Amino acid sequence: MFFLKRCLLYKRTASSPTNFCMAASPDPRMPKVVAPNVRFECLLCGKCCVDHPNRKRSVVLTEKDVRMIRNKTRMIPDNFCDRHPNHRPYLYIMRMKDGKCTFFGEDGRCKIYDARPLVCRTYPFSFKITEDSIIFQSDPECPGMGRGRYLGRNHFVEIVRAARERS
Repeated sequence: MFFLKRCLLYKRTASSPTNFCMAASPDPRMPKVVAPNVRFECLLCGKCCVDHPNRKRSVVLTEKDVRMIRNKTRMIPDNFCDRHPNHRPYLYIMRMKDGKCTFFGEDGRCKIYDARPLVCRTYPFSFKITEDSIIFQSDPECPGMGRGRYLGRNHFVEIVRAARERS
């Protein structure tokens, strides 16, 4: 199902320091998507997998994330995550070891890359759902921001689709 029909780019102004892509939806159940018009390229640096002095990382997990990790690792969920009640659809939170994700390898790579959680797949972007919109934000701490190609609306449409599949 194709949710988004058109994309309008708004120019940078004093009141709007970032360009945003707003995509209207032909499906009335799908709110408009408001996403930053940014360049991004993952540098595979692993900074998103570890705590920082000013900020602890929280890797929240959906039930589908937990199933995928369990199937990949054959570990029981109690060995890699804790319950995170009342935060639907993220009912679990990944355990950290020494300030690092449980699955962050000594080589700086993710040990479960093909089964990584939704929040890891969409990083450095997160989103907030309002009554009529899905508003994306980016993490300015990510060194891949401002590098690579500009991300088009399809990138953010795919994030919304992945989130719907995982929730």
